[in-house]
Amino acid sequence: MSGWALLLMLGGLIACSQQTAKTPTAAALSEQLSLPAQAIRASKVPFAQAEQSGKAQSQSSEKPPAGWQAFGSAGLNHLLAAAHQQSPQLAASRARLEQARLRYGIARASFWPSLGLSASTGKTNSTNNVSNNGPADAQGADTTNRANSRASLSANYDLDLFGQNRAARKAAAANWQASQYREQADQLELSLSIATAWFTHLGLTERLNTQQQNLGIAQKISQLVDARYRAGAVSGADLSQQRANVLSQEAALLPLQSQLQQNLGALAVLIGETPQSFTLKAEPLDSQQIPSHSAQWSAQILTQRPDIQALEAELTAADADIAQTRAALFPQLSLSAAASLSSGELLSLNPATQGLSWSLSLAQTLFNGGANHKQYRLSQSLRAELLQTYRAAVLTALAQTQTALLQTSLNTEQEQQQLKLITEARLSLNLTQTRYRAGRGDLQNLLDAQRSLFTAQDALQQKRQARLLGVLDLVQAMG
Repeated sequence: MSGWALLLMLGGLIACSQQTAKTPTAAALSEQLSLPAQAIRASKVPFAQAEQSGKAQSQSSEKPPAGWQAFGSAGLNHLLAAAHQQSPQLAASRARLEQARLRYGIARASFWPSLGLSASTGKTNSTNNVSNNGPADAQGADTTNRANSRASLSANYDLDLFGQNRAARKAAAANWQASQYREQADQLELSLSIATAWFTHLGLTERLNTQQQNLGIAQKISQLVDARYRAGAVSGADLSQQRANVLSQEAALLPLQSQLQQNLGALAVLIGETPQSFTLKAEPLDSQQIPSHSAQWSAQILTQRPDIQALEAELTAADADIAQTRAALFPQLSLSAAASLSSGELLSLNPATQGLSWSLSLAQTLFNGGANHKQYRLSQSLRAELLQTYRAAVLTALAQTQTALLQTSLNTEQEQQQLKLITEARLSLNLTQTRYRAGRGDLQNLLDAQRSLFTAQDALQQKRQARLLGVLDLVQAMG
C-alpha cells in the first residue's frame, strides 16, 4: 500500500470524526442522562425518574426571569430585572457555565487528529584542516558550503479502540448539562432571595407605619388622660403611666427602622447596587397577590427542580468517568503519517526530494504502582457517593414540598383569624376609651385595650409577611 493511500485513509478517519464531533442536541444530551434513572430504580427510589426533556438551556441575559408576575408587584419585577442584568452572583454563574462549555469543546477536540506543519531553511559552512607532509610542513584548510530547505506535514490520530476519549466527551457533555441546571438553580436562588428581601421590606414598612399609627393613638389617649388630670378626675400616677406608654411606643420605632435599613442594604447587594445610594419605594403589603396552588401534587413535579436535574446530569458524568478510567487500563493505539519536501538549495523547494512515512503505534502501561486500578475504584466510589447525595436531595425535596404546602395553608388560616382578632380589639379599645372619657372606666383597662390592639396589628403584618414568604418556600421546594 502506498503512502498516499494511507493519507487518504487518514483523511477518511478525520471525516468520520467530524461527523461524530458535532455538538449534541438537547435530545441527544437527554438520552445520555437516562442512566441516573436506572441507578435510582436499582436503589429502590420509586418516585425519582430521570426524565430529561432538554429544557436546561441558559436564559438570555437580556430578559428577566419569568414567572414572578403572578405576585402582581411592579417593584418586585423591577428588582428581578435589574438583578438579572447586573447581579455579580449571576455573572459569576454564567462564567462558570461558559467554562463548562469550553471544557466540553476541549474534550471534543479528541475527535480530531493532531496536525503539525514545520518548515526550515538554512546554510552550513564547515572547514576541515588538511596537513601536507612536506619539507616546510605547510598547513591547509578544506571549506564546504551546504544549503538546505525542508517542509513537512504530519498527522496523528488516536483510534480510541476502548472508548476512553468517547467517555471523556460524554462526561464533559454531562457536566455542561449539569452546569446549565446549576445556572438555573442560581437564578432561582437569587430570585427567591430578592423576593424574600422585598417582602421583608414591605412587611417592615407596614409594621413601621402601624407603629407610627399606634404612637398617634397613644398620644391622643395621653392628651385625654392629661385633660382629666387637669380636671382632677385622675391622679398623677395615671398620667405618668400613659406618658410611659407613649415613650414605649416611640422606642419601638427604632428597632424597626434599623431592620428596615439593614434589609435595604442586603437587597442592594443582591441586585448589584451600591447600598449607600440605593432607595426603594414600598408598596402596600396587602396589594401583593398570593399565587394559588393545589394541595394535590405529584412527585413527578420534582423533576423540574434544577438542583435535582443537575445531580442527575452529574450522575451521568460519573458513569462516563468510570468508563474513562476503565478504558485507561487497556492499550492505546494511534496512527500517524508524515509527508515532507526537502531541497539542497537555500529558500527553495524546487527541485525537491519528496518523503512519505506512516506508523501505527501501540502503547501499554505495564506497571505504575496500581495507579490506574485505584483511579478506576476511586471513580466508582465517587459515583456511589453522588448516588446517595441524589437520593438525599430527592427525599429532602419531598419533605420541603410537604412542609411548604401545609405551612401555606396554615398561614392563610392564621391571617384570617388575626383579622377577626383586630376587629374585636379595635372595638374593645373604642368602647373602653368611650367609657374612660365618660368617667366610668379606669386607666388600666384602657391601657390593656390599646396594648391588645397594638399587638394584634403588629402580628397581622408579620402573618401577612409570613404568608408571602411561605409561598416562596413552596416555590423553592417545587422548583
